[in-house]
Amino acid sequence: MDNIKIKSYCKINLSLKVLQKLNSGYHNIISLITFCDLHDVISISRIRNLKDEISFSGKFKKGINKKSNTITKVLNLLRSIKLLENQAFKINVRKNIPHGSGLGGGSSNAANLLNYFNSKMKLKLSKNKNPTDLELYRIGKKALERTPQFLLLDKNARKKFGY
Repeated sequence: MDNIKIKSYCKINLSLKVLQKLNSGYHNIISLITFCDLHDVISISRIRNLKDEISFSGKFKKGINKKSNTITKVLNLLRSIKLLENQAFKINVRKNIPHGSGLGGGSSNAANLLNYFNSKMKLKLSKNKNPTDLELYRIGKKALERTPQFLLLDKNARKKFGY
C-alpha cells in the first residue's frame, strides 16, 4: 500500500437549534450544515509492524489524546468485528482544523478513514438507503457521536436531524 493522502473537510453550521441534552453529553439538534475548503490531511500507509503508528502534526495537534482518538477508535472498532486482521498502519493527521472548535474535524477524520477502508480495503460494509440500517453508519456512530453526518453527506448543504 502506497502512502495515500485523504482530505478530511470540516463542516460549518449555517443554522443550529438545540432540542435537548442527551445522556452522552451531546445534544439533539436540528442543523443545516455545509462543508468548506478547510481540511485536515490524513496520510495512511500499511506497515509491517505489529502495532499501528498514529501521529498528529500541524498547527492544531495540541490537545489530542494520542492513545484514544477518532483514528484509534475506528481502527479498534474495525478490528473488534474482524474486518482489519493482521494489518498495521502508519497514519498521520495534519490538523488544520482546530480541535474542539465545533467544525467537526475529529468526526470528519473518522468518517473519511472509515470510507477509505470500506472502499480500498473492500470491507463491503453495507450502504443501504436507510441510514439506521447502514453498517458504516453504526460503526461511525460508535467511533464518535457525530461521525455519521460526514459519512452520509457530501460537500453540499443538507439538513440533518438528531445528531
